[in-house]
Amino acid sequence: MRSRPRSASGVKLTAQSLTPTQAQAQLQPVLAKVSILAQQNARLPIGPKLQTLAAAISTAEHAPPGDPAQVRTAANDIGSAAKGVLQACAQVAG
Repeated sequence: MRSRPRSASGVKLTAQSLTPTQAQAQLQPVLAKVSILAQQNARLPIGPKLQTLAAAISTAEHAPPGDPAQVRTAANDIGSAAKGVLQACAQVAG
């Protein structure tokens, strides 16, 4: 029996399909928060990383749902940008 993957906090994760409208609704508040953080931290080393993440989220939000390759690319760009933010945080914490 295969177990479900877990997040870093130990919460069980499930794969689910979202409609384009649902996905856009989930991305909008994230984009708003990341954009605010990017503005607030623009002069810090993390600022450009947050701006890159906001741009990637915006691109994903507007990716045509009928083009799975473009949606996948947008999701990968978000992942790469998020890693950049995490690396910047680790440098500050480290």
